[in-house]
Amino acid sequence: MRVSLNVVNALFAYAAERGFDAEAVLAAARLSPSALETSDERLPSSVLFEMHRALDTLTHEDTWALGVVGVLPKGSYGIAEYIFRSQPSLLDSFHAIVRYSCLLSEVSQLRLRTAGSDVVFEAVHVDPELRGASLHRTLYQTLLSGIMHVAREITTPELSPYRVTLPFEPPAGDISKYRAVFGCLPEFETSPAALYFKASALASVPRGADPNLSSILQSHADELLSRVTSHDEFVNQVRRVLLQQLHGRDSSLHAIARLLSTSNRSLQRRLADSGYTFKSLLDETRYDLARQYLSDSKISIDEISFLLGYSDNSAFVKAFKRWGELTPGEYRTRHRSGAPVTPVTH
Repeated sequence: MRVSLNVVNALFAYAAERGFDAEAVLAAARLSPSALETSDERLPSSVLFEMHRALDTLTHEDTWALGVVGVLPKGSYGIAEYIFRSQPSLLDSFHAIVRYSCLLSEVSQLRLRTAGSDVVFEAVHVDPELRGASLHRTLYQTLLSGIMHVAREITTPELSPYRVTLPFEPPAGDISKYRAVFGCLPEFETSPAALYFKASALASVPRGADPNLSSILQSHADELLSRVTSHDEFVNQVRRVLLQQLHGRDSSLHAIARLLSTSNRSLQRRLADSGYTFKSLLDETRYDLARQYLSDSKISIDEISFLLGYSDNSAFVKAFKRWGELTPGEYRTRHRSGAPVTPVTH
């Protein structure tokens, strides 16, 4: 999956503002400062992940990501941020960021839902390459604290959700920073990551609301969105062929390329345009299928291993644990009991 260069640039700027070696943070992701000069570039999500890991090491703080957006200048997140700022109401701003969030990052899936007089903004990580409790923590911290920072900046500093849920463990030390950021103490180890507002709190008109500017920006954003979607269509086409081939057939790169009437090199290049390697897409497809099969207690783990094209059960168990930090048996047990089955709490 891909992230916008704006997101990478913002993290680089944060590192520099905090007085850390920002170039070392980039180097951890195998980038140089010159790589940040192309404004419309999209990069593999692994770049963002490595930068987060580097900052985790440099800061020695488990709340550093709560302060990322607060030290950045207005507009650091490009067109998606400007659309958020220019909406006629704060509720419209939240709807807009849900629609255009993939222009910034495909790592998370955002949703806005209404429950009675409440409005709930939810985020769920969907990138199969995202592993490790600390990485889930810092990405959720950056996203939710960033939304709160900009929302308060364009309305009122008193804006606060009445409830916040976070799907990771509380920090070992002081948690007061969470109260300062959100206006209330979050409920930790509770899924999904979410901000709960009373609908009346989102009725305010943002400073800088400009319907004409918003219309122009959204037209351009829709065009950018269509480009992202076209990449997604090819990925889905490859995924469909993989699903057909996994059931006892050849699912190698060469076999999939042949079935799509393309060369190995062209297939790899087009997948790379969407932030995938062939192996990462194969892993993602197998992981999705495995979770479906594991939810059916009538299918044994040995049978699932065969259905996913593994030569032996141990290879499947090892791969599944690498993807989601649980063994297939642990996943099935948790799924049955209704316990969290994503790796975010591990």
